[in-house]
Amino acid sequence: MALIQSKSKARIEQDTTFQKIKEYAKWIKKERDNSIMPLDMERFSHKEEARKEHQKRFDDIGKDSLNMSVYDLTQDAPLINADSVKRDDRNDWYKNICKDIYIKEALEISRDLQAVRKEE
Repeated sequence: MALIQSKSKARIEQDTTFQKIKEYAKWIKKERDNSIMPLDMERFSHKEEARKEHQKRFDDIGKDSLNMSVYDLTQDAPLINADSVKRDDRNDWYKNICKDIYIKEALEISRDLQAVRKEE
């Protein structure tokens, strides 16, 4: 299990998206902890603009597809395809799944576990 954890940790440390998420979380905490707001409207506006400008650095988190394929189980496909609303909802859901870095890492961990079992 330690091998699986170390492989996952190494992947996460090398992945730029995970690093950006970590940086974003630290920035949010810093912003939340800084509860002092200027009463002067000009200073407040300047601070707010700077905050928005800094936030733009993180807008692309979760926007890129991660080269994963998601599809319906063969037994579910006829039920889903029969209803266009379900099909559209499912397609949107699949698009979001394909952009989720945490799901991708979970799949990588699953592959690592399979590789370890094959070696045993």
